[in-house]
Amino acid sequence: MDLSRLSAQYHSRQGVSSVDNRLMRDMTLRQFRSGQQSRDELCDASAELLRVATHLGVASNSACPICEQMDMVEVRFAFGEGLPPHGRAIEGEGDIVRLRDLKRAVEIYEVEVCTHCRWNYLLRKSALLSS
Repeated sequence: MDLSRLSAQYHSRQGVSSVDNRLMRDMTLRQFRSGQQSRDELCDASAELLRVATHLGVASNSACPICEQMDMVEVRFAFGEGLPPHGRAIEGEGDIVRLRDLKRAVEIYEVEVCTHCRWNYLLRKSALLSS
């Protein structure tokens, strides 16, 4: 599964709102490197997020910006009416299609996670349009 291809599918539709947090991520990393934020503050992935990352994460082929290990994965969660309050982990493209078919407002959160040091960051939040 190619997350960038799936992201493009719902980012490219008209009327989709999307918030990309990469600039804030870069600022957070600058603060870490300058000593303004500690590793403990940034590497705080919950046990559930680590479980989802381990079992459903898609390798990002990039090193963790904190520990520099190649254990980075991306995971996605869906939030919206009729979904669990803590969100639902997205397992694949079929989940995206089923969520779109619900014809309800659904937001997709894309999170990068390092399964080595527990770094995690919300990369993007997007609205998923129904078909």
